[in-house]
Amino acid sequence: MATSVNMSRSAFYKKFKSLTNMAPLEFVNERRLKMARQLFDGDEMNISTVAYTTGFNSAKYFSTCFKKYYDCSPSDYVKSRSQQQIIGK
Repeated sequence: MATSVNMSRSAFYKKFKSLTNMAPLEFVNERRLKMARQLFDGDEMNISTVAYTTGFNSAKYFSTCFKKYYDCSPSDYVKSRSQQQIIGK
């Protein structure tokens, strides 16, 4: 990203952090996790497919990040969504 805006990595990192209060990787991962949640809410995709679709190279790392961000595992999230859909019908 730094190269695309013609900045050094350290200058880009400092500027990005000052504007967003997040490191660039944290920002990207947050966007990916929000997209993953939307995919779980809308489609019948399994966890591995969602992980790779959102740009994570490992389903295990995706699960770790998802749990850290949402305070529940992807499988627990999917289960709770399916139970809500059954109750709502």
